[in-house]
Amino acid sequence: MYNHLLFPAQDHLWTVDGLLARFRPNLVISGCAPFDEDNWQEVHVDRHSFVVTGQCTRCQMICVDQSNGLRNTEPLVALRQLRNPPQQMMTFGIYLTQGIKKNII
Repeated sequence: MYNHLLFPAQDHLWTVDGLLARFRPNLVISGCAPFDEDNWQEVHVDRHSFVVTGQCTRCQMICVDQSNGLRNTEPLVALRQLRNPPQQMMTFGIYLTQGIKKNII
């Protein structure tokens, strides 16, 4: 389904499927600018409302290929270079808690 390459690479690591397998998101949103979620306070999906409770810090698990258990630090290194100065805790994504959407009967 998502087999096009995001970056020139020789393996599955940089395909959308490969990235989704490593990051294991619960919800993927498209149609917005990269990292827009850093400034969101709420997310609304149909009649469901979620409150942003914080940014997600990234751990070493994104370096493990879930299909074979092999470790490759490239995703973490690339994300660190892209996202934050080295002294800060690296974040990517947000934590959501189910909330109550106003004005719905």
